[in-house]
Amino acid sequence: MVAPPAEDEAVLACLAALEAALAGAGALPDSLADVPPRTLEAALEALAKRRGAEALPLVSAVAERARTKAARKAARRVLYRLEQAGVTLPRAAPKPVVQRGSEKALSAWVSAVDGSGSRAVWILFEGAFGGWALCALIVNDQAGILEAAGGAISKKRLEGELRSLRESQKLPWVEIPPARATALVAEALALHARLGTEPPTEFPRWRPFFADVQPPGEPEPPQIDDPTLLDHSRELLELPELTSWFLDPGDLQSASLELLQARESRLVLSDQQKGEREAAIVERVVD
Repeated sequence: MVAPPAEDEAVLACLAALEAALAGAGALPDSLADVPPRTLEAALEALAKRRGAEALPLVSAVAERARTKAARKAARRVLYRLEQAGVTLPRAAPKPVVQRGSEKALSAWVSAVDGSGSRAVWILFEGAFGGWALCALIVNDQAGILEAAGGAISKKRLEGELRSLRESQKLPWVEIPPARATALVAEALALHARLGTEPPTEFPRWRPFFADVQPPGEPEPPQIDDPTLLDHSRELLELPELTSWFLDPGDLQSASLELLQARESRLVLSDQQKGEREAAIVERVVD
């Protein structure tokens, strides 16, 4: 489009402002808001003829962000004519239909610790592409992760699994904060690293879910000064949570024999020495 002679000065002034914007950071000049659409269109076309593809980002910016609808339409007409002439911006790569997110722990449940130091840990994750996945683990405080299972799960099935669990399991189950549950798994993974062992072959699919999780710190010892608590400690064995806590029969038999031999030994020992020897045997079994 060629502007009438009366508009030449206005077109040149607008073109100078566009050139300055192109040479700078590419921000749209505030003065464009007062430029008539016809003048702006002529200046944009002159800029495109002079700069070619170099001018396209600025022309596109005017088409998208100019303050008035008339100015945006004028810039789009210039872009259309440039496109017809074969001058276009590289097309941006299309965005995927489904955006990948990050895995997020939504809920978690754990069982009580049994006599072998093992407990079940269930963690419900929201997957990277949506949907739910249930990670079901058995973790042990001496060996790390013993078992791993789970997979995609619906809300209805999850509710059924939890209901069945509460009805059939002897050990109590409780819901805990997801961060606490993922930290327990991180603690088990750190134990594997110290022992030089690996989790079961079913676990690697779940490892990315715990990539940025840190093991829990050492808990602060409770500040309780009550001498009567020791007298009540035997009552703990009556709790449902501790019904599976037991001494290993093999270790108990071996220690019993050792204790019997110590008591019947022909070695001449003082009563204090005998007592210390027997106490050491009992303490080793209990620990």
